[in-house]
Amino acid sequence: MEQANLKEVKLKLPGIVVESLAKNEIISLLLDKAFNKSEYYLTRCKEME
Repeated sequence: MEQANLKEVKLKLPGIVVESLAKNEIISLLLDKAFNKSEYYLTRCKEME
């Protein structure tokens, strides 16, 4: 099994954003955006092969 290369990320968000969203919603939105972007770049790389 491969070991994951983990990095710590610290976010500073405006108070109004944090108050309007739950912590798990913020994490979910960020992870969704990151995974979509990585899938996009992987697809683009495969097209160029």
